[in-house]
Amino acid sequence: MKNRENIQQAFKDLLATNSTEERVELETLVLSAKFLSEIERVCQEQDILKKDLAEMIGTSPSHVTQLFRGNKTINLKTIAKLQIELGISFDIKSKPGLRVHSKLPILHP
Repeated sequence: MKNRENIQQAFKDLLATNSTEERVELETLVLSAKFLSEIERVCQEQDILKKDLAEMIGTSPSHVTQLFRGNKTINLKTIAKLQIELGISFDIKSKPGLRVHSKLPILHP
């Protein structure tokens, strides 16, 4: 639920960003939250605690906590480990998004 709130806030904040650097940082947080939201759902279904998840992927429980709190962003190597250990795969698709060449984002349908 916390990740959903983070995503909603990220979209609100998106309209307030002015620089490309701010937009990149925001998109990084949104992508991380999307992955972690799905990972959290799978862990709940499989009754996996975050401390057990940390052990499964060879990291500390505090690192996993930092990921889920948004203090750190998830990287591709960690995503790969999670896919293997949880027996899942992520389906990646692209769709039109934001144009970053102007000061204000233009949303595509």
